[in-house]
Amino acid sequence: KTEQLTTVTTAMAAFLKSGNWREASSIILRSALTRTESEYGFIGVVAEGPVLRILSYEGMIWDEEANREFYVDAVRTYHEVGYIEFTNLDNLFGSVITGGKVVIANDPSSDIRSGRRLPDGHPAINSFLGVPILKGDEVIGIIGVANRPGGYSIGDRDRVGILSQAVSVLYDSYRRYEKEITLERDRKQADELVQYLAYYDVLTGLPNRTLFHDRLQQAIAIARSEGRTLSLLILDLNRFKEINNTLGHPNGDIILQQIGLRLQDAIKEADAIARFGGDEFAIFLSGADANAAIKAAGMIIKRLEEPFVLEWLSLDISASIGIALFPGNGEDADILIRRADIAMHTAKKTESGFCVYLPIYDQHSHERLALMGELRHAIMQDQLFLLYQPKIDLKKSEPVGVEALVRWQHPKS
Repeated sequence: KTEQLTTVTTAMAAFLKSGNWREASSIILRSALTRTESEYGFIGVVAEGPVLRILSYEGMIWDEEANREFYVDAVRTYHEVGYIEFTNLDNLFGSVITGGKVVIANDPSSDIRSGRRLPDGHPAINSFLGVPILKGDEVIGIIGVANRPGGYSIGDRDRVGILSQAVSVLYDSYRRYEKEITLERDRKQADELVQYLAYYDVLTGLPNRTLFHDRLQQAIAIARSEGRTLSLLILDLNRFKEINNTLGHPNGDIILQQIGLRLQDAIKEADAIARFGGDEFAIFLSGADANAAIKAAGMIIKRLEEPFVLEWLSLDISASIGIALFPGNGEDADILIRRADIAMHTAKKTESGFCVYLPIYDQHSHERLALMGELRHAIMQDQLFLLYQPKIDLKKSEPVGVEALVRWQHPKS
């Protein structure tokens, strides 16, 4: 028993070191063969598939794939009713799993079970000892050894029985280990998904605003240290809301995906292309001055001139592009993004296709924001009043209608 316990300890240590269940079970099987002076043997466990999974074998040629169907009916029964009934495997080691008891056959030729079909690769059986591997009352596998000169004894049964208990403990450890590995893999995949969602746009696969901002800030730092320029382009589709409202958001999403692909195709030298959200995209080009940025904007506009084709409709889509330059228009990412956005809105308002940022556009933006804020107060303070103005038919010199005009009595006017 001491030698067998040493074998168990060695097998467990091997498993804990490498996580290799087959290697650990082979240590136990080799011990069983040595202790019983057997010619060959195997260890198998009931596993998913459904198959009897052969974990280790010695002294025979075993083709798991070739024998897979051999166990299907029996193991399917096991999964359905909770125990194994080998309807088509009533042989010597099938009986071990079926009955959950040790089988010793020292004269197999007189045992009807030895005449049944054996798996491919099994040599002839001159004597056989099969010991069930148990987990509680459940049979989870088998240790089978065969062809001991002179046959098997009760002592052989006991020696292999101790090892079968070790296999049960080892296999249970393996299943827990396997579960931990699966959980760890799932956690890693979940972490990778969270990381992806944090920095990439799911629809187009492009970087999102957060990742683009980080990359832009890093590029600005490099450009500053090297004394180089950098151009930022922000693109917004014209009247894209009409597409969503008319054709539905799923078709709008298809258009956005195509936009992302066309941008990557048009500006291959771009350091980064991102979708900021909605129908707004951003691009930056290290080392690019105003002329290079304008050329890039022209390439984008030309690429977008090609019709966008859905299954049943061809669409013409245009965009407005705002350009901001480092270092002339700003020294950090936030300022450049804001000013490129202002230039983009100017291009949209003037329908010019693209626009390079100028300080005057920023002033108009501040004035517009201030005016909007004052207008809210004007409504609350009743500074608005209504005037009616007649509409006259000059040929007939007769009123034909009236229009209402809202006037603002501004306190500073």
